[in-house]
Amino acid sequence: MKYSLQPEYHFFPITGWLNDPNGLIQYKDKYHMFYQFNPSNPEWGPMHWGHAISDDLFNWKHLPVALYPEKTIDDNDLSGIFSGSAVEKDGRLYLMYTQFFDPKCYENHEKEQQCIAYSDNGINFEKYSKNPVLEHPPSALFHDFRDPKVWKGEDSKYYCVLGGGSDNVGKILLYSSINLTDWKFENVLIEMDPEEFGPTLECPDFFKLDDRWVLLFSAGFLTEGARKSYYIIGDYKENRFIPADFGEIDLGNDIYAVQTFKDKNDRRILIGWIHTPERYNYTTDEGWAGIMSIPRVLSIKGNTLVQTPVEEINQFIQKKKLSEKTGTSIRIDEYENSFILEIDKLKDTGSIVLENAFDRFECSFSSTDIEIIETRDKKIVCKDFYQIDSEIKNLKIFVDKSSVEIFFNSGQTVCSWRIYPQEVYKEAIISNMEETSLSIHKIVKPI
Repeated sequence: MKYSLQPEYHFFPITGWLNDPNGLIQYKDKYHMFYQFNPSNPEWGPMHWGHAISDDLFNWKHLPVALYPEKTIDDNDLSGIFSGSAVEKDGRLYLMYTQFFDPKCYENHEKEQQCIAYSDNGINFEKYSKNPVLEHPPSALFHDFRDPKVWKGEDSKYYCVLGGGSDNVGKILLYSSINLTDWKFENVLIEMDPEEFGPTLECPDFFKLDDRWVLLFSAGFLTEGARKSYYIIGDYKENRFIPADFGEIDLGNDIYAVQTFKDKNDRRILIGWIHTPERYNYTTDEGWAGIMSIPRVLSIKGNTLVQTPVEEINQFIQKKKLSEKTGTSIRIDEYENSFILEIDKLKDTGSIVLENAFDRFECSFSSTDIEIIETRDKKIVCKDFYQIDSEIKNLKIFVDKSSVEIFFNSGQTVCSWRIYPQEVYKEAIISNMEETSLSIHKIVKPI
């Protein structure tokens, strides 16, 4: 039987193409996930908003497409509905999104405009009859203007941040509204050095966490495959953001367009799109593409944004304690590439290798760096090296068919990768560790 890359506990589209998470919200006691979606092909195309709901952030029920793109001119028209967010107002669920018009088909039209749709049951959505609610960016110099992230402020007004860029400088914009339909431009919340972050900032998010303010954004249109997601911790007063601490949300190149929401347990939860920017995506051979990350709870420790997997994943864990010996090979084929490998105590350098007859995934680390190498048919297909700020004390590796997410130091450093093994990994080789406490947990979701 051919090995399937369909994940066990990560969200994926079953068929078609998935990218950015959109409209994350807990509405009427259900978690809602909307997402960029091309239902007809496992490649990027005219964007729809896919939709799914869940009680626990892992068992998702796919619902009908929430938002369809406007009727296109011809088959070459890639106009569609780009990213956005969700907010509840007076018991009604509102979606705020970017309507994209393909410039090659609409030469004299604004490329990106902000629109509203709403629903009273969270399933069937109606587009606002007077869309767009934001027709133009604040000046004609803007070449990108998209991805509204909306929230209700403590003053009962609504706010949104928008990503974009003007004159080849990436910027985050702040708007306010009293009713979600009439919006006022407040100011440029932040702009970033285009030499490092490129001409456009996108997928912004802005929220209060542990008495600090956190700004998230994605960027990197300078080099193919180098796009990443970032965070800035700072203060926010009188519609002005004062940055203090900066970092990468994830060291890996394979996570992008993250978005957060606050649930009814007062948790700030992050989900991101895990993709492969520079290599062949073997899931397209199965008719689908794109997965979401494990939902992660955010907190701040010192000047660092900390991410830990939501506790709901524990309900699917079947534990099996391993020996504390190091430098040994452990059979793992019974875990069927759906497991957590956990090391509670680390000292100095170490390495973890997962391999079968065709494939090898290796993570090596010391007190100052992390190196990850993936090999397929004895050829290196991906290799990355990351420098870190603090000595690694513990780690959790989440493997799920076609992805690896590694949480170092209880989530102070995270690294996410897509992988494409040709069969289950047969063994894990743990070596060079002077002191370690090891366990492995198989993850099995009920059907």
